[in-house]
Amino acid sequence: DGLPIVYAQLVIRSGLARDPEQLPDLARFVAALLKEGTTTRSSERLAEDVDFMGATLDVGADSDSIHIDMRAPSDQFDAMLTILADVAMHPAFSDAEIARTKTREGNRLSLESNDPSTLGRRLFFRLAYGSHPYAHLDFDEAALGRMRRADLVSWHRTHFVPSNAFLVVAGNVTAAQVQASTTRAF
Repeated sequence: DGLPIVYAQLVIRSGLARDPEQLPDLARFVAALLKEGTTTRSSERLAEDVDFMGATLDVGADSDSIHIDMRAPSDQFDAMLTILADVAMHPAFSDAEIARTKTREGNRLSLESNDPSTLGRRLFFRLAYGSHPYAHLDFDEAALGRMRRADLVSWHRTHFVPSNAFLVVAGNVTAAQVQASTTRAF
């Protein structure tokens, strides 16, 4: 309680290891699009709301989970949890953002295709894990091209459920505040 800051992390206990075989990295794509707008906020509005609060919002995916992380001044805790819940529960997965993200990631993959350290890391994980989802360190270009909005919506609907998630909160906030704000937000 020494600093007026609060941290929250929503963890979804599904990650790349839960991707369908024909669409590796679907969880990574879902995570990439969570910050790109909700059904109530455009990507720009979401970024503005987070910035206005003096907060940060990060989303990541690994083999076993997707996590949505927020940090904000403690007097913005209610607003922070409202945004976190909106990002988790109401992603827009807009066609425009899907296309933009596919282009961005495709360009990045093209640039990295000649990077020796990237190639070495990918080869190591492919040899270590074989066909297991842990072998996928980054997007597969062919699978990225096949991903459709319906795939994202279906994966999200299946895995973003209360019984598959937990919320961790730390900082200048009481347990009673966390309980009340979480109940309101979610």
